[in-house]
Amino acid sequence: MHLLPGIFWTLIYMDNEIDIPPYVDKEPKVMKRFRFVNVVSPSEFYLQNCYDEEVPQWYSDMQSFYKDSHKRAHFRIRTKELCKNRCYVWYDASNNTWNRVRVVNYTQSIGPFTEARLWLLDQGKFVVGDSIDMMELSKDFIFGALAFRGFLNHIKPLPEDNFWSENVVRAFKSLCTPDKLFVGVAITKDIADHGIQEMSLDRDTHGMILAEYAQKQNRGTLQAAMAKAGLVIPAGFAAGRHDLAYMLRGEPSYSRWNMERELNVKVHVDIIQERTEIASSQHYLSLDEKNQRHLVRGIQVKVGFIRITRVISPDNFYIQMEDKVDELLKMERDLGDIIQNFAALQPDVVFAGSICAARTFGDSSNRSLWSRVAIISVDIKKDKADAIYIDYGYERYVELSTLRDLPPYFKEIPPFCQRVHLDFSTIENLCMPSNITWDDDGCWKRYIESWNTEGAIYYAWQLRPRGDHSVIQLEEFHQTLNFDKTSMIWYAGRLIKRRKYLPLKRLRDHPLLKQFFCSLGVNMVYECENADFPVITEPAWSLLKDIGQVVSIYD
Repeated sequence: MHLLPGIFWTLIYMDNEIDIPPYVDKEPKVMKRFRFVNVVSPSEFYLQNCYDEEVPQWYSDMQSFYKDSHKRAHFRIRTKELCKNRCYVWYDASNNTWNRVRVVNYTQSIGPFTEARLWLLDQGKFVVGDSIDMMELSKDFIFGALAFRGFLNHIKPLPEDNFWSENVVRAFKSLCTPDKLFVGVAITKDIADHGIQEMSLDRDTHGMILAEYAQKQNRGTLQAAMAKAGLVIPAGFAAGRHDLAYMLRGEPSYSRWNMERELNVKVHVDIIQERTEIASSQHYLSLDEKNQRHLVRGIQVKVGFIRITRVISPDNFYIQMEDKVDELLKMERDLGDIIQNFAALQPDVVFAGSICAARTFGDSSNRSLWSRVAIISVDIKKDKADAIYIDYGYERYVELSTLRDLPPYFKEIPPFCQRVHLDFSTIENLCMPSNITWDDDGCWKRYIESWNTEGAIYYAWQLRPRGDHSVIQLEEFHQTLNFDKTSMIWYAGRLIKRRKYLPLKRLRDHPLLKQFFCSLGVNMVYECENADFPVITEPAWSLLKDIGQVVSIYD
């Protein structure tokens, strides 16, 4: 290759034409696999997108190219000095790899060699390298950077910490070691105003929802794990626990195989139903959900993705976790197959407090659906009983002739619902209820019911994860809550003393009824349908403010 005068080479290289563009997420709403390559804090870390292959093909080609002494000879650096902000390749002798770098500044010059501070574009970190180990970058390897800067959405430092403490950073680094794979999506994109290590080269920073990748279980998000450990303040739905409704008692789990073995029965399942159940049980593993108008399903089930089953007032409503709904329906279908030929319970053995199965309504296949219920009161003359549905939280009258004995296996499965109340945090919302109690005039209930009709998607999270006044123990079913405006906490209100609920009060420690005698404080948003990036949510408290049930703290 003809050698041009050094000054001419300098003019060519100073134009910075050899430049690596930043990482671009071409499918922002599709769940992807990631690996941490550099961690500074929960507000600053660097990720690599882990494609189907271990490394992109061009990266392997680049290694082969520069390891060939004849090919790389044409890409010797011919300027007297390295050009700042220009991209080169640098040889890392410690692992025998060539890496794309950008020159940040010079540290010192020794004779003809220059020692420089380099930014590794595909590893998201700084190194100090010598110009003797560097080559010009071929235009054949100008692809977007593999590493990009991110931060965890929806968490804040504890009130006593102005920034991330050493303890929090240490705990975070232990959760996201390079040997682990994570799945997630970016839901926001911001301009980073600073970096703890002056990493100002990556100005774009992506707000991430991340969860450890596990093939056979849902471990929830990193945000929720840190909130659960009391290391951060949850400030949004990404910090919501995937087991939010079950954190007080234990997560319900239904296994058809275990049930059949214990009860010595066999449930008939057609092929179509079996395929549907398999697909639904693996929905949180999907990485190929495109054209989403909502947050991708595989991420939804890793946050506090809830279904509202009953609404009385903002301080008394019931939720289920959406990722358990299919399992609940499977349990109820199997329950129906087993007991539909059972003899009806005799009226004289049905009393207030009985736990049994009740037939509700038929589905599209005209099969009877059965649910677990607790009897509140019995009217033998009218052949009916007032029952509370253990897995939903609502009350209905059922005919005595439809009641069946509940097989033992189904008595051992924890409830699928939990009573909750809308909580408030001075850190997050700066608002509070307008009165000591919230009435049940139906305004908020109508909001919720209209959203349910339109298929709204709800996310909830616990505001006080360290356990300070987050869970309120109740003495009675449907007991109301009061709000202390000075301490900003809820507490149990006056007793209702309704006679028909007295039998349930005696059963408040029953494993299937405990969820009715404690209330978990949560905040909640619903997701607006949105074809564009990022995800758009509407807080529940803002709607309550519109109807006058919430006021600003400073009003």
